[in-house]
Amino acid sequence: FDLQEREDIIFKPLILSLILSALWGILQSVTGLGLSQITLDYRQTSLGFGAQGFQPDIHAFAGVMLLGTVGIIAFVKKTQKRDALLGYVCLALCWIALILSKSKATFIFAVAATLVFMVGTQRSRGVTIKEIVFIASLAVVGFAFVLFITNNFVWIEYLVQQLSPNNWSRENFNRAFVYRPEIFRAAWYMFSDSPIFGVGQGNFFRLSSNIDISHSLYMAQKGGDNAHNYFLQTLAETGLVGASAFVLAIVWPFYHVDRFAKIAAPTLALLTIALGNVFSHPLLVRPNLILFAVFLAMLYASIDTNTSRSTPSRIT
Repeated sequence: FDLQEREDIIFKPLILSLILSALWGILQSVTGLGLSQITLDYRQTSLGFGAQGFQPDIHAFAGVMLLGTVGIIAFVKKTQKRDALLGYVCLALCWIALILSKSKATFIFAVAATLVFMVGTQRSRGVTIKEIVFIASLAVVGFAFVLFITNNFVWIEYLVQQLSPNNWSRENFNRAFVYRPEIFRAAWYMFSDSPIFGVGQGNFFRLSSNIDISHSLYMAQKGGDNAHNYFLQTLAETGLVGASAFVLAIVWPFYHVDRFAKIAAPTLALLTIALGNVFSHPLLVRPNLILFAVFLAMLYASIDTNTSRSTPSRIT
């Protein structure tokens, strides 16, 4: 298949599945159907129930919705008008579902990624810096308005309160970021103890409950937890050997493709999936990891320019 055919084969079903997942998440937010008890109880003061779609928690769902809000833009912009319309519907629904998921960090990453993509696109078209700043300011005001009308400024007020000089303490800092700093530090301690090969794939959760290993009272009291950062957890579990192989597998195609335009769509999809795993770990859910591998495979498929149209469209 040529480049456009490959992208159609992957992105068109992906867009349909994202629409289905977003609609299910929106329905869950209104009705509470199929939600875990933790999601049902999470921040009930705003936007009704949470939303987790077909994922095990709100953060994994938000990570998938991040793919729908930003990751498909490069494909949508260059596809046929009919398919582009469906793509824009997907973008709108995924934004709604992402907000309803109540995953704060993922929402911030989505806004930041959208602004960066918008600035880069406008800059490549010759738009001046002043115009870009004006457009970006309008976008930020728009997102702030969405937060205001959905009563989502509460968590921002809480964040400011916990980080204010009058309330400053290590515990408040941890609490403000939902104990992520302490969990990230635990991952670093685990890596420091076994830097070459790590503590073993899949062992992070079990070992994190041991305070002598994780140095985290929070994780010990909780009975163990994941790192809430897929890349830190990969580093802790597989060490420098596994992490180096992981990085090499991702960056290798970028040094062997002749034109970046050929891999723009899967690259943006990979980046957005990666963003969704900085403050959470959707890639621990196997279907999400397989989806990541599919986009990585698209990068490798773009390296060989000699077989783009010589491959039969059907294998018999």
